[in-house]
Order: sequence, then C-alpha cells, then structure tokens
Amino acid sequence: MKRFFTFLLAAFLVTQSTAQTDCSNPYDGNGDGAVTVIDLLGLLVFFGDSDVDMDGIWDSVDDCVGEFDACGICNGPGEIYECGCADIPAGDCDCDGNQIDALGECGGT
Repeated sequence: MKRFFTFLLAAFLVTQSTAQTDCSNPYDGNGDGAVTVIDLLGLLVFFGDSDVDMDGIWDSVDDCVGEFDACGICNGPGEIYECGCADIPAGDCDCDGNQIDALGECGGT
C-alpha cells in the first residue's frame, strides 16, 4: 500500500511538472508584442471582413474607410476653396458674407 501511494505521488508530480510550459503569443499580426484589437481584426479578415484603414472598426460598418479631411469629407481634398471648404457664396463678395454696396464696395455701408 505504501508503494501505491508513492507511485501516485510520483505520477502526480511528473504530470504537474511537465504540464507547465510557456505559451507564445497566439497571434500578433503586426508584430508589436501585444495582441490588440488591430490584431484581432486582422485575424478576422479570414472570415470575410477587413479593416483596411486600421482604425479598429470593420470596413463593413465603418463610416469612412480612410480619413476625414478638415471639411468632414471622407478621403476628401481638404480646404481647397477660397473660403476653405467652399467657394464664396453667390451674392457675397468675400468669405465673411459681405455684399457689394451701392458704390461697388465689398462690405461697404
């Protein structure tokens, strides 16, 4: 009986000491040393969706695949007009909303 308990103890110790191993990162797609949302989205590409702009939002539900410009347009050209995001409005003579007065002066009285 004493040998039986010795055998059980030895079997238990052997299984406990061999069961402990270091696990490497299961999937670190961008190689930064951490598994983050970006890595998981990269892994999910294999299941049909992607995150091309790497913003952490699937492209199928992303409002903008890319970047919003200064005018709030997805992948837009930015402030390229005379007044920034738009041209001078019709009837105005400058970007401040002034109009030409009776003497032909922009913003005159």
